[in-house]
Amino acid sequence: MSRTNSSSRLLLAGLAIAALLLALAVWLTKRGDTPAAAGDGITIGPIDATEVDGSSLAPASVVDGAAAVRSRRAFPVVGSAVPPPFPIEAIKRGESGKVVLEVVVDPRGQATGVRVATSSGSTILDDAARDTVSRWQFEPALEDGKPVADTIEVPIDFEPAG
Repeated sequence: MSRTNSSSRLLLAGLAIAALLLALAVWLTKRGDTPAAAGDGITIGPIDATEVDGSSLAPASVVDGAAAVRSRRAFPVVGSAVPPPFPIEAIKRGESGKVVLEVVVDPRGQATGVRVATSSGSTILDDAARDTVSRWQFEPALEDGKPVADTIEVPIDFEPAG
C-alpha cells in the first residue's frame, strides 16, 4: 500500500470519528444532557427553582405580541458550568452521593455565596462541589427586565463511572 493511500485512509477515518463525536455531542445537547468531560461520573442535575419557592425558572411575559423575558430565576451559564472533578481521595474511600448547593447570585451573575444545603455525606465531595460552583458564571435573575440578586439550588451528583 502506498504511503499517500495510507495517509488518506487515516485522514478519512479520523474525519469519520470526529463527525460521529460531533453528532453525539449535538444529540446529547438536544436531549438536555451534558457530557461530563472534566468530571467523569458527575452529573449536574437540572437547576429547578421550583424546589425553592414554587415559581418557575423562566416565565416570559408577552409585550406587544412578542415574547420577552421580563422575569426569570438565575441560572448557570452553559460554558462555565463545568462539573467538579471527582476527588481521588473520595474515589479511594468509595464515597459517592448528591450535594445540593444553595447559591446566592448577585445582579452581575457572580456567585456571592455558596453553601451546602444538603450534604452528600462526604466533606470531600461537598467541598469539591462548593469550590467549583463558586467559580461558575450565572445569568442573573430578572425582575421587570432588570437584573436582581437571587438564590437558587444547584444539585451535583458524584457517582463513580462504570
